[in-house]
Amino acid sequence: MSVAAQEVAQDQDQSPVTADLSAEPADSMTAPETVDVYDAFAGSVDEAIGPVLELGGTPCDRLADVLQSDPALLTRVFDYAASLKSNAEHDQALAGPSVQRSLGDLDFALRQLDTTRASCGV
Repeated sequence: MSVAAQEVAQDQDQSPVTADLSAEPADSMTAPETVDVYDAFAGSVDEAIGPVLELGGTPCDRLADVLQSDPALLTRVFDYAASLKSNAEHDQALAGPSVQRSLGDLDFALRQLDTTRASCGV
């Protein structure tokens, strides 16, 4: 498994953005803090896209090997993506075109991964 794919799988429990967003509501933040949260969140989404695309482009035999060594990988990847989407939907500080574009790219990567998974039968 690539290092990038492992990082996506592990980020779900270690995402500082998720902790920061739940710690302080956007309406109580100052403008620079809101921009920092937005930029950090957009960066987290962008960082997740590459490894998901990489997994989605993995040949079936390698994907099967990866999933055999880490059966919960896909669950963690999809759960992490769902967490990112949920945070974006529930926090006004994250409402913006850059985040929406990145979430659309993440959705595309997830669909590609799901298509690969289904076509490989894993």
